[in-house]
Amino acid sequence: MRTIRFIPWLHLLIPILLIPDGSAQDLKINEAQYSNRITINDADNDSPDWIEIINISNRSINLRGYQLTDDSTTSIGWKLPNHDLAPDSVILIFASGKNKYSTHEWHTDFKLKLMEEPVILMDWSGRLLDRIDPQCVPPDASLGRWPDGSNVLRILTPTPGTSNNSAEVKEIEYLRDSLWISHPSGSSKQQLTLQLFNKHGPNKIYYTLDGSSPDERSTPYDNSIILKDINLEENRFANLGDPNYKPGNLISKANILRAVVISEGCPASKVISNTYSINASGNMNYPVPVVSIITDPDNLFDEETGIYLKGKHINYAQHGKEWERPVHIEIFDSIGQLVIDQDAGMRIHGGASRGSDQKSLRLYARESYGAEEFKYPFFPQKSSLTSFKTLLLRGSREWSGTLLKDELCHSLVQDLKLDYCATKTSIVLINGEYWGIYNIRERQDKYYVENNYDLENINIDIISYNDKGILLEEGSTKAYDRLIDSLSICDPQDKLFFKKIGDWFDIENLSDFFIAHFYLANTDFPDNNYKTWRIQSDTSKWRYFFFDLDGAMRQTFSNQMSDHIDAVDGYQQYPAHTTYILSRLLQNPDFRDYFHNRFLFLMKETFNPETVVGQINEYQKHYQPLVSEHSYRWDRPEDYRSWISNVEMLRAFAFQRPLTIYDELHNIFGGSISIFPNPSSDLINLRLPWLAEHVTINIFSASGMQVRQDLFTAVDRVSINHKLDQGVYIIQVIFDHQVHSGKLIVCR
Repeated sequence: MRTIRFIPWLHLLIPILLIPDGSAQDLKINEAQYSNRITINDADNDSPDWIEIINISNRSINLRGYQLTDDSTTSIGWKLPNHDLAPDSVILIFASGKNKYSTHEWHTDFKLKLMEEPVILMDWSGRLLDRIDPQCVPPDASLGRWPDGSNVLRILTPTPGTSNNSAEVKEIEYLRDSLWISHPSGSSKQQLTLQLFNKHGPNKIYYTLDGSSPDERSTPYDNSIILKDINLEENRFANLGDPNYKPGNLISKANILRAVVISEGCPASKVISNTYSINASGNMNYPVPVVSIITDPDNLFDEETGIYLKGKHINYAQHGKEWERPVHIEIFDSIGQLVIDQDAGMRIHGGASRGSDQKSLRLYARESYGAEEFKYPFFPQKSSLTSFKTLLLRGSREWSGTLLKDELCHSLVQDLKLDYCATKTSIVLINGEYWGIYNIRERQDKYYVENNYDLENINIDIISYNDKGILLEEGSTKAYDRLIDSLSICDPQDKLFFKKIGDWFDIENLSDFFIAHFYLANTDFPDNNYKTWRIQSDTSKWRYFFFDLDGAMRQTFSNQMSDHIDAVDGYQQYPAHTTYILSRLLQNPDFRDYFHNRFLFLMKETFNPETVVGQINEYQKHYQPLVSEHSYRWDRPEDYRSWISNVEMLRAFAFQRPLTIYDELHNIFGGSISIFPNPSSDLINLRLPWLAEHVTINIFSASGMQVRQDLFTAVDRVSINHKLDQGVYIIQVIFDHQVHSGKLIVCR
C-alpha cells in the first residue's frame, strides 16, 4: 500500500450556483476515489477518499484561491493553498473531512459520499470549472479521465498522484434495485424471523444489527434473520465516549436492523432502518412516544468526527452544518404506532448542557435527506401544527431535580400571550439502547414564527442576550439599534410614550414574558435564555421567545423585579443591557399601571396555588412510570425517593411564592388603598381613592390560599370584622377594572 503526502487548507460556504462561461479550462478534476479501502493511506495511517486535479495547460498555475466542494448549492468551498502546479502535472488531495494543511498533505473539510454528491472545482469567485457527477464506483476503484484531462470518464484501477493513461479500465454492470422486509418496525413478545426481498438476482443484500451503515463488507443476507429479546446482552453504546457516569448494569435495548441491496460494490437500493422491541410485554414498554435514532456509531462516538463526545475538537461544542450527522428517525406514538419514519440530520443542541452526559439533540428535515418536514401533529397544545422543519429532543438540565420542571412551566403559561415551546414527553433510543426521558419540542427560529403565525417566506431579526452583551442570531441589528435609540431619546413621562410602546412592542407579550419569569423566579434569566424577535417590516413589533426554565421554581424569595425597577439609578444584580428595556418602560405611569394590574390578574388566575399545584400533580402522575429507569440509566436523580422529594419542593414553591410576589408588588408599585389599623386584631378598615360601584375584597394567607372574600357596592370605604388567625395576609381589592393589593398583619 503506497503512502503519498501532499498538502491541505480549508474554508466555509454560502449558497449560490454559478454556471461556467464555456471557455476551455486549464484545471480539471482528473480522478476521484469514493471508497478507499486499501488503495492508499494518509500520514495518519487512515484511508480517506481522495481527489486528483490536473493542469492540462502548457504553463504553471498557482492554485491559491481555487476551491473544491461536494455541494452544488454553494459558491464558497474548501480553498486550495498557495502552490504552483506544473504543466501536465497532477496533485492529490485527500477528501477526509480533517481540514488539515501541512507541507506533506492537503485534506479537505468534506468527505466524498458514494452515489450521493458531486465533486466540483471552482475558481475564487465560485465560477464552475469542472464537475464529476455521482455514479457507481466500486470500492478501491476510481472514476477518472481516460486519457488524462480528456472528457471521457471511466471506472479505473486507481492511480493516485500519477497519470491515468496506463490505468486499467473496469467494466461494471450496475443494476438499481428495491428492497422489502417481511416485518415492519414495532414490538413483539416472541422472537421474529425476518425475510428480505429484492428484484434482481445478481445483486446481494447485506445487513447490520449495530446501527452501522450496511455495505458489501457487512453480513450477507441468507434466507432469514432471527431477532430475539436482547435486553440481557451487554451494553454497546452507553459506555462509549467519555460520560461522567457509566451504567454499571444492563439497560433496556431494542433490535436495530439496517439493510441494503449492493450491486457492483455500490448501494442499489435505499437503506432500510428498522427498530424491533422484543420483550415479555410485547410493546414499547412506555406510556409516551418512543423516538428511535439510528445512525452509524462513528457519527456519534468517533474521536475525530463523532458529535456526542469531547473527542479531538471538543466535538459536542461544535456548531454548523459540518457538525450535522445523518440519522434515521422512527417515532412511535404512545400506543406503539409508527408515525415518523424518515432520514434526517442531527446536531447537538444547547449551551452548557452540551457537556452533560445526556445531551439535547436537534433534528433537521431536509430535501437532501428525502423529506423537507416532519409531518405529524405532535403537540396537543398546538393541534393545528402538523409539520415541522426542525424538532428538538430536549434533555432536562436539572438532572438531580424533577426532570419535569421545564415542561411544567411551559404548560403553566400556554394560555398567556407568549411564544412558548409546545412539548411532548418521550423516551429516546439510540441505536436501540435506552437513552432516557426527552421532550420533543419546537425549535424557536424563523420556521417557528412561520408555523405559529401561519406565514410564509418571512425574514426575521432575532436578538439574544447574555451576561456579556447582545448577540445577533438571525437577520440584522438595525431595527433593534433604532429601538434602543428611541427608548433613550423619548421621555417616559410624555403622555404619548405609552402609544409609542404599543408601536414598538407587542405589549401583552412583553408583559406576560417578564411576569412569567418573575413569578417562576428563573435564576438563569435575564443574563441568559433571553431572546427577542420581530418580522422585518415597517409595522412589525418586537416579541419575546419563552424557553428554558430549568432554573425556575427554586428560590421562593427571589426578587428579580426590583433590579428592573432600579436599573437606572440603583444597584443591579444583572447587566444593564438585560434590564434596560423593561426598566425604561416602567418609568411610564400608564405602562406601570398596566403591568401592575396584569401581574395581579395573573397571580389570581394563572399562578394561584391551586392551579399550579394541580398541574404539578398531573405531571408527577405523567412522569411517575418513567423516572426509575431514567434514574437507573443516568444516576440522576439519585433514585425515585429523591425525585418525589424534589417534586414536593415544587409544591412548596407554589404555596409560598405568592406572598413574596405580593410583597414585591406592594413595595414596588405601592397601592391606592389604605388599610388601618395595621397590625390589626379583628376589625380592619379600607379606604378607596374614589366611590366604586362594585368592590371585591379577597384575603389570602401567606401560603397563597384564599381565606375570605367580601363583596360591596357603591362604597369608597369598607369595614371588615375578619376574625383571622395571627399571621401575615395579602388583601386584594378589585374595583373599576383595577386590582390593588396590600399586606395585613394580624396580631392576637
